[in-house]
Amino acid sequence: MQRREYPDYEAYLTHQRKKTANPAVIAKLRARADERMRHFRGEFKVVTKHVPAGTRAICLGARLGEEVAVLRELGYDAIGIDLVPCPPLVEQGDFHHIPFADSTFGLVYCNSVDHVYDLTQFAAEVRRVLKPSGWAYFVLRVNHFGNYESLKLEDPSSLLCLFPFFGREAYVDNGLADLARIVRVLLRKTAE
Repeated sequence: MQRREYPDYEAYLTHQRKKTANPAVIAKLRARADERMRHFRGEFKVVTKHVPAGTRAICLGARLGEEVAVLRELGYDAIGIDLVPCPPLVEQGDFHHIPFADSTFGLVYCNSVDHVYDLTQFAAEVRRVLKPSGWAYFVLRVNHFGNYESLKLEDPSSLLCLFPFFGREAYVDNGLADLARIVRVLLRKTAE
């Protein structure tokens, strides 16, 4: 696994905040909001098959919150967190220190695992905030390492091994090579 080198955690936070605090990036995201909403409607089909509507959900690294809006449309009680808040859907928060109590959520969603500084801390926080029998849904970009990614996941097992007490409910690998490979995995907490 390739990692971006930061002198310390504060340097990591500063770098990550630049993306969603950048007006040009925000303008691009807003211009694509309808497209992103359609994308998330498709993305969450696996969720609606397994996770009951009404479940309390959190989206980690939610940027402008399109994923939160779609989960709400689908009947979930959803909120997002990001280093740069975007009210009313996205509160300020760090997925290494999720600002909610233990066992708060029935579903944790994240499509920005490649922006994580410390996978072990991230996984511990996901496990901590999930209720017993809760679900974790990850969309993993494999072998991607752009301007804001903190790590390059070369194999999904580098994350999945951190969830030993979870069963796989769904696992879809698009099978494409290099930068186009995306793995979607829905895990269910069985014990801890």
